[in-house]
Amino acid sequence: MMARHDGMSPASLDDLIQVVGASHWTTRMTALAREIGRSQRTGRALAQRHAGEITLERLRRNGLKRAPTLAEWQTMTLANEITTVFAGLSRSGKSRMRAALRTALSGDNTLVPIFHLMRTAALQRSRGFSVRFAAFEDNAPFDLLLSRAGIDAEVVCDVVSAEDGRGVNRGAWHALIDRIDADLQTWLAAHPGRYLLKLTLPQGLRAEQDSLPRCTAGSAACWRATSAPTTMRRRCCGSTR
Repeated sequence: MMARHDGMSPASLDDLIQVVGASHWTTRMTALAREIGRSQRTGRALAQRHAGEITLERLRRNGLKRAPTLAEWQTMTLANEITTVFAGLSRSGKSRMRAALRTALSGDNTLVPIFHLMRTAALQRSRGFSVRFAAFEDNAPFDLLLSRAGIDAEVVCDVVSAEDGRGVNRGAWHALIDRIDADLQTWLAAHPGRYLLKLTLPQGLRAEQDSLPRCTAGSAACWRATSAPTTMRRRCCGSTR
């Protein structure tokens, strides 16, 4: 477990913003707020995916008038670790770390890989290892160089997404349901009763689709995703139509 940093407060999160760049951080937060507010299900999924940066921004803006939760404290601790590590790097190391942070705060990326790197380094230091951020300092193909008692170890801090093992990508699923929801609600309001909506995705659903076609509960035909048939049937009072 990472050591508690005495004196750390939400106000110190401004140091992290300075490392990233205030303009980049503001652009990121504005984009996230816009995307989260655009749709219901996709918005909730995005808020969950980007909980790290959203929590940091909330704490930085609003502060805390109570004791932080465990999640809040750990998030602030990792943010403090980032600024501490950054301060100790060489000029080229700082440049590479800033680039990594900006990449993490761009597109669909998150701060999770950076947080994982910081936590791994702190954990190894607590075990008595000397830790060098080789990827930042030396542009090495691995992340950390651990040293103790004349022995070195190279560490790669990979992050694996649970989405890699899902046939139906959760983000793509939320986007699809958000897309059809308005038509679906309109159709159901005009056809009161009990209905079962069934979608079959034999080859799954990928997040990288450029667009999702529109369909309604009453269409009774098929929607195609990843070049595979997707059926949508309605069942009314126990009979299939």
